[in-house]
Amino acid sequence: MVAALCTAFLISQFYRASIGVLGPTFMAEMGLSASMLGMLAGVYFIVFAAAQVPCGVLLDQYGPRLVNTVLLMLAAAGAVIFATARDPAILTLGRGIIGLGCATCFMGALVVFSRWFPPRSFPLMAAIASGIGGGGALIATTPLAIAAEWLGWRGTFFLISAITAVVAALVWMLVRNAPPGEPFQVGPRET
Repeated sequence: MVAALCTAFLISQFYRASIGVLGPTFMAEMGLSASMLGMLAGVYFIVFAAAQVPCGVLLDQYGPRLVNTVLLMLAAAGAVIFATARDPAILTLGRGIIGLGCATCFMGALVVFSRWFPPRSFPLMAAIASGIGGGGALIATTPLAIAAEWLGWRGTFFLISAITAVVAALVWMLVRNAPPGEPFQVGPRET
């Protein structure tokens, strides 16, 4: 359960950082200006940030298992749109969908940790998730450049889309919102 949630956050951080390595490729292939590249990078963060409050409500209502699974599948679909884009608008749309799909990766993990582990373990679990998640940013450097060299950037995003879908399936299979016998929903005052 913890591994699936941490891997989801790792993928989120990979998507977040991937534009840095591939930016020159996008500029050359699609004729992006520096400001267009900035918008492409920023749309992930804009959508991700805008989704935090609604996603928090969804996590409280439906639980991290369902919400994270659905949103990870959305991120996988966004990666396919991104990989097949032939113009900057579709590229940006795909990136925005990825941002929405990754919006609960860390938050959902924290919700699960708060329900499954004693309060004294919460900082450790959050640190473990953060540490593993940081690996996604590392993978978005030289390993991403090597993958893009071998598979092309489009092939690389098809691959990461497939990996994202597998992780979504693992989240669905392994994650439980709360320990057996404990409700996962919270009262309206806590939302």
